Amino acid sequence: MFHGPNKAYVVRPEDCHACGLCVAACPEKAVRLISFGG
Repeated sequence: MFHGPNKAYVVRPEDCHACGLCVAACPEKAVRLISFGG
């Protein structure tokens, strides 16, 4: 989803391996990994 210079990305939970690449790649620092304690 995007409009002009503004972009929004969606992380699919089923594809997440908790590697942290999305956290490092986010220029706005809007992504973080959290533990669910399971």
